[in-house]
Amino acid sequence: MILIIALSVASFIYQTITTYQDKNYPAPGKLVDIGGYKLHITESGTGTPTVILDAGFACFSLVWNLVEPKIATFSHVYSYDRAGLGWSEKSPSPRTSCNMVRELHTLLETVGAPKPYILVGHSFGGLVMQLYANTYPNEVFGLVLVDSSHEHILEISKTFHDQHYQLLPWTQRYWHSFLHTYNLENVSNFTGIRAVYLYSLLKNGISTIPTSIKGTFLARLLSPHAIYTRGQEMRHITESHNQLMQKSNLFSKKPLIVISRGKAIDEKCDAQKMWPYLTKAHEEVWMKLQKDLVTKSSRGKHIIAAKSGHTILWSEPELIVNAVKELVDEYRSE
Repeated sequence: MILIIALSVASFIYQTITTYQDKNYPAPGKLVDIGGYKLHITESGTGTPTVILDAGFACFSLVWNLVEPKIATFSHVYSYDRAGLGWSEKSPSPRTSCNMVRELHTLLETVGAPKPYILVGHSFGGLVMQLYANTYPNEVFGLVLVDSSHEHILEISKTFHDQHYQLLPWTQRYWHSFLHTYNLENVSNFTGIRAVYLYSLLKNGISTIPTSIKGTFLARLLSPHAIYTRGQEMRHITESHNQLMQKSNLFSKKPLIVISRGKAIDEKCDAQKMWPYLTKAHEEVWMKLQKDLVTKSSRGKHIIAAKSGHTILWSEPELIVNAVKELVDEYRSE
């Protein structure tokens, strides 16, 4: 009984504090209604083509803080938050890549983003950008994929899953198990869930987050609706990959630059603590699929971020900026 009361009090205090913190970080962009709910989008720069930035799994527009301002010096650029993440409101639709593409298209049409687009996606965002290019090919000039997910990654790396899961800290195993077992929105408000996730972040790679955005980034990343949405993106992750797998490749003649990590982990992180399941074999599979991404276009180009792990957009942002600039210049020279 005492434990239940203590947990209830702790939950109330924790929720009150985090809710207060969330309100201290107002949206840097604007909220746009796309049909009963609003998505957050930032806009800067001028000129065509228009650059669209999409963040990785469970992340949002703030991760482009070292990339977006530099792109804005030579072209029009937007970054946005997928529904339920960052400052965006939740969507009534399942968190599949197909629904994300539809929502992004509606958002860009609503704000009047000038076409054509150069799509830039990091990690899971790269998968969404590939599906966008295959769904609306006439709107897209080219793509930059930053250590992007591949539609076959789950299928090929299935043999590593058990090893991956068993090597995770017990807190992360509990978190993943809970998300896959329950589909209740209100559990994301419980202090235990947020505390477990925060603990995992503190133990696994929080040092890679730029100091200038760390407070805001963690406040939005740990908001109740963001934690819930992360679980929903994970719940539909296989379906999202399958949706790209089933789509015809319609950007095979468009310029494509693939930027892949040169290291298994980020320099600031301890390999065994950060991703103990990233064995040499797993990395070989990842790189094999990165090379396959390049072949999706006859105009594909591969760049290795030699100093970077997965968070290239923070460790070597200039590689992304230069890749975008290369495609912008190519478009303007045609």
